[in-house]
Amino acid sequence: MDSWLDRIRPITTKRAPVSIEEVDAYEAAQGPLPSGYRSFMNRFGVGTVTNWVRVYPPARIASECEAWRERIFDYWFWESDGTDMDHERALDCVCFGDTMGGDELIAHPQAPDEVYILPRNYEVVMRAGSSLEETLVWLHESGKLTAPLRSWYFEPWVERLGCRAEGTGAEHEEIVAAVQRTGLVDHREDASPEEAEEDGEVTTLLIPCVGGLMGIHDASDIMLVCDADADQDLLGKLIQALESSGCTTSELECVPAP
Repeated sequence: MDSWLDRIRPITTKRAPVSIEEVDAYEAAQGPLPSGYRSFMNRFGVGTVTNWVRVYPPARIASECEAWRERIFDYWFWESDGTDMDHERALDCVCFGDTMGGDELIAHPQAPDEVYILPRNYEVVMRAGSSLEETLVWLHESGKLTAPLRSWYFEPWVERLGCRAEGTGAEHEEIVAAVQRTGLVDHREDASPEEAEEDGEVTTLLIPCVGGLMGIHDASDIMLVCDADADQDLLGKLIQALESSGCTTSELECVPAP
């Protein structure tokens, strides 16, 4: 039943857990959330999917609901576009997540399995699906709000370590290849040709042995994020790979949980 969750690859074993009891308490007081929400939170807790979608925990949904509805009351920019989600109905909805681009995920407590998006850059309501699973598929694959994302991964909202690096003349692919030669990279994801043409080359490397990932943007902006207790020898190999390809690296620093 929850096999769709297997598609999401955790980059670390660390979690910011949310208990079933927390979900039960929220739904008893505020009404049901979309199908799949409970199992998602039970498995992954609080975090970000593919550096793109953030699903809120029950406490955040409840604490921000009144302010969110007040904002929607004052600022409503979207046409229904054939859906049944108009301004009046939206005022009874809850916002249970968003994207890194500022698009909001909403559902009505009386119809939680009709999930809609209030997009930041469009003035029409978009229907995303009939469950959290369908919503994540739509957000990753429809191409409506971002280029299609082929791989799904999960990063929890916990304290992390981070290291920035800058390329100093090396080509993008040289840097990527140097990191891959460490043998520590589990998965590589590249921006589409269309994205690369518009925003420059972007490569994401998943490195679960340190509970982290590395983002490499156009050979000039590189970020390594990993577990706070990651193996220092393995981190040393990754940093050495960057430096051997001509990058300058910063010291590892604490990255607080969001």
